[in-house]
Amino acid sequence: MKFSFLLLLSFLLLSCQQEKVEMVKTKNAIFFIGDGMGLASLTAARIYAKGSTGRMNFERFTHTGFSKTYSTDNFTTDSAAGATALATGVKSYNGAISVTDPKKDKEQSSRELQTILDVAYEAGKSVGVITTTRVTHATPACFYAHIDHRDKEKEIAAQLKNSNLTFLLGGGRRFFKDELDELKKKGWTYVTNAQDLNAINTNQKNLKVLGLFNESHLTYTFDRPKVEQIETKEPTLAQMLFWGIQTLSKNPKGYILVVEAGRIDHAAHENHFRRQAHETMALDEALQIALEKASAQTLVVVTADHETAGLAINGYADLSLKGDRMVNEKTDITDSYVSWSTGPGAKNLGEGDEKLERALYFKEFANHTAVDVPILANGPGAELFSGFMKNSDIPKKILQSLGLEFNSSVNKENNH
Repeated sequence: MKFSFLLLLSFLLLSCQQEKVEMVKTKNAIFFIGDGMGLASLTAARIYAKGSTGRMNFERFTHTGFSKTYSTDNFTTDSAAGATALATGVKSYNGAISVTDPKKDKEQSSRELQTILDVAYEAGKSVGVITTTRVTHATPACFYAHIDHRDKEKEIAAQLKNSNLTFLLGGGRRFFKDELDELKKKGWTYVTNAQDLNAINTNQKNLKVLGLFNESHLTYTFDRPKVEQIETKEPTLAQMLFWGIQTLSKNPKGYILVVEAGRIDHAAHENHFRRQAHETMALDEALQIALEKASAQTLVVVTADHETAGLAINGYADLSLKGDRMVNEKTDITDSYVSWSTGPGAKNLGEGDEKLERALYFKEFANHTAVDVPILANGPGAELFSGFMKNSDIPKKILQSLGLEFNSSVNKENNH
């Protein structure tokens, strides 16, 4: 009898806990994409910043998984195909910006795919995109544009005026010079520095903001101390995220916010470890904002479109190792505790100290890898992201947590 009573009590307690969890419904989603960020990137950033025994914000996530990143035409994806899968739930060919692979599509043509932001907007939610790259670059472009190749950045910029975005923040002014007049006529507020961004009245109805803070990509975090008045010119990823959450949270129906830490990839392509570590640390700083400033009704998901350059952390060192001791760029490569499977190389060497650094750690274009990348999730719906899955499953699971789904026939017919 005593055993039966305890069993009944345990069942009631479990039921109460489940009911309590179910009371928290997913209203919002923040979707982080660390471009080029493999698992080693996270480990390396932790050791670089805090040592092996340290703890980063990405370790606060409750559920983890792995994403299989292959595209429809290659076992290694590029950012365009990777982001197409993350934006639309459909795998496509390398170079595609949210269009189908004509070799896979039953119509044998490239058709426009519905994005996760399209679905959210149709449900009355607000949507925004933040990046540290040009806003016309492959990853951010996949969330508001549709075109057959990523290199057509001028044409991608022209598609913004017909998008449903509340805001688009990043770099890439050079591709919008012919678009600004029409964007302003359509009600877009245009800003070029951090101060003007923070001065915007975000209470206005039908707010649309285009923030372009550099002619090309935003300045590497590692290089910012060398740039005069950079703090007033270019907001950090965390600052843009804080502004974005405050802005989108005013919609009572919720929001989806896409955040790309895009220059992790660029630093890895260069085999520049310290730049990559600082870009990953900047992402981790933004994760703290998401975890602490977003409401309890917000699902936060972090993944990568692919891994770049095959970073490895190796050798033997004491637990006090961190910071620049991980990689000695001024003496000998054998002093380094990191290496790259697709580098280093020695092209475009330059002069003096730059020549030495590039000779040891720079390859003109280190390759992506085909290695599965991590998925981290926290908040209501996070349990959906445990285990191995295709990258195209991730946006479907985000929508599922919000009680939504892709409803385009094109998406449904291309379930690769």
